[in-house]
Amino acid sequence: MTKDALEILLEHVSAWPEAAQEEFMRSVSDIEKKHFGIYRLSDDERIAVERGLQEIRDGRIATDEAVEAVFARYEIFAYISERNPPAAAAVLARIEGLAELLGQFPLVGHPTNREGVLVMPLVRYPYLIFYTVDDHAKEVLIVHVRHGARLRP
Repeated sequence: MTKDALEILLEHVSAWPEAAQEEFMRSVSDIEKKHFGIYRLSDDERIAVERGLQEIRDGRIATDEAVEAVFARYEIFAYISERNPPAAAAVLARIEGLAELLGQFPLVGHPTNREGVLVMPLVRYPYLIFYTVDDHAKEVLIVHVRHGARLRP
């Protein structure tokens, strides 16, 4: 199946009723899990994820301003914008789109070997977003962001 065919399919899916879209997402997620399995966290990733989960338990949930600070901390936006400002804006837009997708379909990510933590690649860009789902608050909480091209220890 070509990329164009997939885009046409997804355009059709976006017009489906919400229940059908959720069923589609569950099916795609099941297929992906079958073919790619569980994402194994490296020691560094596990430490970063645990730190993020502890911050959540401590009630240190990020506001929009804090999320911007995270991107500054990981130097994602600054690094890209120094080299290519339009690309930085595109990455930011893609992250916002992913956040919206996770809000609608929180279980779409890959399971990891840390119970309750999922990972979602930022398609078209080399970033991995590690997150957890707070069922009680009905929120998706990002616990770590990593550049996918970085060597894993």
